[in-house]
Amino acid sequence: MQPEQAPFLPAWWAFDLAPYRPPVTLFATYTRYPYESLPPLELTRFRGDFHWLAGISSGVEAQMKAHQPDSAYDLKMQQTLQQLQNAGGALGVALPPEFSHFMGAPALQHQIPSCTACYFSLSDRPIPSPIGSGYLIRFLRDQQDCLMWYLYLNAQGDQCVVCADGDVGFMLEDAESGPHLDPEALQGINYCAPSFEIFLYRFWLENTIWFALNEGDSLTAEMRVYLGHYQTSGSTPQ
Repeated sequence: MQPEQAPFLPAWWAFDLAPYRPPVTLFATYTRYPYESLPPLELTRFRGDFHWLAGISSGVEAQMKAHQPDSAYDLKMQQTLQQLQNAGGALGVALPPEFSHFMGAPALQHQIPSCTACYFSLSDRPIPSPIGSGYLIRFLRDQQDCLMWYLYLNAQGDQCVVCADGDVGFMLEDAESGPHLDPEALQGINYCAPSFEIFLYRFWLENTIWFALNEGDSLTAEMRVYLGHYQTSGSTPQ
């Protein structure tokens, strides 16, 4: 689902990639960047098998191990995924195969680092979306719940990824006026990718770039192309 087809306002919530993409507010963990400012991606790379995932550096891997869940958590995720598949089927919204494949594979999840300690976490049921006619399934959350990412699905088979500055399920339960949010809360739910795999690729790439920029790892050619989109001062990614 492209931005113009989605019922959500587009934006990309992320950390800075200074000096190429500076933060809008100093000392803020996340900035809501205009979606149209993002570097374009080569869409032919996305085949549903996540073949683009490359091994992370030993230093980053060591840092991420402190945040990796244990086997009991992985098992719980597998059980929750099965519940979501069953619930989605009953609602007439099938989970995309690539979503089920990735969320059922801890080894793939461990290859995606996060400089803000985000971790994969599934909602226990599809949540009726407060915008549009579909459902939301949380799959990723910030360590301090500053942001949460959801897969949006509808009965027509459309999908996109949205980011919310809070727990949408909790906000709906807490809404005084019923299962709808006020306009201000709705503005905090933003379209950020046309599909699950495309979101994961950009999330993975930006996190690996952040570690390279801040911890002295070498930038790959793929990273330099991405950062080149932001060059405005004549600086060259090293």
